[in-house]
Amino acid sequence: MRLSGREQWLVVAAVGFVVVVVLGNYIVGPLLENNLLLERKVAQKRQELNAFSGLEVELIRLTERYEAFEERSTRHKEGFSLYVELEAIAQRAELKDKIDAYKPAEHPVGDYREQTVDMDLKGLTLEDLGRLLRDIERSRESLYVKRIEVSQELRGRDESGDRLKVKLVVGTLVGKVS
Repeated sequence: MRLSGREQWLVVAAVGFVVVVVLGNYIVGPLLENNLLLERKVAQKRQELNAFSGLEVELIRLTERYEAFEERSTRHKEGFSLYVELEAIAQRAELKDKIDAYKPAEHPVGDYREQTVDMDLKGLTLEDLGRLLRDIERSRESLYVKRIEVSQELRGRDESGDRLKVKLVVGTLVGKVS
């Protein structure tokens, strides 16, 4: 059985059509889909890379701030004693006579050693307390108030004025634990 010229062209066109459909569906289509998927992944990875670059900059900045904090917070004058520093602060604030008791202590806090002093003060006015806290905060020795308890002092009937009884715990870091 011989096909005429027109039938041969129809067979060639049909085979060509089938070949184009098969190539399109099973080879070119998946390649294009993979290309789109890869382009999306590249864009996503670029965004992640930019995020990591930002995190790297943030890490460097935080590391520098931490090192500066560590240097500032553990650097003290030669022979530093928190007890002596607080006595000097109380002397400058004119409150030395209102200190009832001191209780110094030293203990580890994480990787650091911390000095603390419990101070009991009696007969303070609110202005006295404000002045003392301001001087502690302004100290060059990186002091901090760890705890404060304020109560009204009980006085006799003939005494006037509101006076405060204050229990104050002041601390500072003095170095790394060895």
